[in-house]
Amino acid sequence: MKDRSVFLDSNILLYVYSNNETIKQQISKQLIVKKLYCN
Repeated sequence: MKDRSVFLDSNILLYVYSNNETIKQQISKQLIVKKLYCN
């Protein structure tokens, strides 16, 4: 579980600091999927 949360945190950081819209869209999709499966 810890590894998953670290991975999520790193994706959120990438999302926050990314200026590339396509990267943001891809990461946000990943986050939504991960939230669904982690809960």
